[in-house]
Amino acid sequence: MGIFDRLRGETSDKSEECEEPNESEPEKQVADEKGLVETTQIMEVTLHSINNITRDTDLVGKVDPYVMIYANAQLIGKTTPVEDATSAEVNQQFIIKAKEGVDPRSIKFNFDLMDQDTITKDDAIGSGSFNPAEEEVLTKQNVYMKYSGKDVGSITFSIVFKDIIVVA
Repeated sequence: MGIFDRLRGETSDKSEECEEPNESEPEKQVADEKGLVETTQIMEVTLHSINNITRDTDLVGKVDPYVMIYANAQLIGKTTPVEDATSAEVNQQFIIKAKEGVDPRSIKFNFDLMDQDTITKDDAIGSGSFNPAEEEVLTKQNVYMKYSGKDVGSITFSIVFKDIIVVA
């Protein structure tokens, strides 16, 4: 599956945020009342919102925006289109796990902001990128979308690292 082993399903809101990733320890063991428990680290990528789209690609009505999210050029997900909106709360989450030996902070994210069309091919509104290695804070980041060198809006997203229990 390329650089990621994709995890399916939802995570519990009760899981706790973990410390920054340690490339040399992608899997570790922690003690519980019955002994050692193996854990592994995942990344929760949450797209919170689409903000202030200025590029209009529709003849009638507003755009129907959605975002395609890529990690190291591999598609990890697509948000649900929002009908007739230039700004919208999205709050969709995608869960990924870096392949063993890959530092999660080295993963570069690209975003394609698209307009869903029912009759014709979907239109590109703009695109942007984010490099976690260049940032200290990974929550509520704004990524500005550009089309032909012009600002056309932004998205807000977060990356959270979490340890989860590995079940045999």
